[in-house]
Amino acid sequence: MAGQPAWGRQRGEARVGDVTTVPTDSDTIATDSGTEPINRFVMVPVPDGLVDDVTDLVRQCEQRAATAERLRDRVVGGDTAVITVMDEHDEPIDFECANDFSERWESEEALSGRAYPHFPFVEDVQVVLDVGARSGAASLHFARSVPDATVHAVEVDGGARELLERNLGECDNVEVHIVDLSSDWLAASGIERADVLRVSISSREVEVLMTVAPLLAGVKVLYIEYEYRASHREVEQLLGATHVLETQHLAFGQARALYFRRDISERDDLPQLMLERIGGL
Repeated sequence: MAGQPAWGRQRGEARVGDVTTVPTDSDTIATDSGTEPINRFVMVPVPDGLVDDVTDLVRQCEQRAATAERLRDRVVGGDTAVITVMDEHDEPIDFECANDFSERWESEEALSGRAYPHFPFVEDVQVVLDVGARSGAASLHFARSVPDATVHAVEVDGGARELLERNLGECDNVEVHIVDLSSDWLAASGIERADVLRVSISSREVEVLMTVAPLLAGVKVLYIEYEYRASHREVEQLLGATHVLETQHLAFGQARALYFRRDISERDDLPQLMLERIGGL
């Protein structure tokens, strides 16, 4: 129906001609307790070429809102918070992370399996390399998903070691490395193989890819997060010969991409396997 807000239809569905309500600015009015903000809104049509982008944005907002509701009462104060996350098998995980919404949200996305899905059809995963481990959420997810593999949790912030070790201390298959990216950290860490690679490290993703270039031919699954406008050409140049981009999500200039090695990407049954795996998360 013309003029109906996009979210008034099937959840997350946007169509050409839809209009959506967005805040433009804020005024205040006097109340008994002081002043309160008043948001003004405008009706904005969804152009044909932006329908998919708007649909993705609506879904992301819904996911963030749901996560915010789950996390609202779990902050324990101080510099860190303890959250309880249900993993992809509906098992609860207690996890400690920085006490801010972004870190809590990213930790839940990682631990639930939504951010970095595990693909059982990718065989012989012996080593996972997680560069930009931060509080260890992704490393913990990998350690639980591939218990027979060794997970290398690599972080540049020396102050994160204590938190990493608290979160990962019960995982016998995780090794924590605090490194200086300007050094030969890969050799110093004794890492000679990576079947799964995750890179998310504050605008230094291209630098990391160049450092691990000798290992890339063996990487079967690669998750990378980076600033799209600044780095996407270099990322494609570094990965194009060995890997194929399967999925990519863009939000506020940041890209979260999933690559498969070319031999895996060329499997005839890959679309169905991907649908079965990601569709259930």
